[in-house]
Amino acid sequence: MKFYQKAGENAMANKVLEICDAIELTREVTMEIVRPLAITIDPDGSSVHVKSIRDLEQIPGTLKFEERDGDVYTHNASKTICGVRFFCLLTRDEYEAVRLQEAS
Repeated sequence: MKFYQKAGENAMANKVLEICDAIELTREVTMEIVRPLAITIDPDGSSVHVKSIRDLEQIPGTLKFEERDGDVYTHNASKTICGVRFFCLLTRDEYEAVRLQEAS
């Protein structure tokens, strides 16, 4: 007998299946717009780690930059919409190239 077939657990099993369906739909729709490396849902909010700055260009909103501790990836770029943070990591060279492009 599978866990969701046990008496009294149908309601919980249905909720778990709803969660699974929602996560799969989220993954599919996200992949239509950007190239996600990770989609995170936690008590503090949701975030989508995308592959590059080009992916962030598909997201409306203001691009923000933050320095971060790291030998290779020294900055992150992000946009937040509807409480979901879309972000990518940038090397120093990538960061400087984006800032130069924005200035021109």
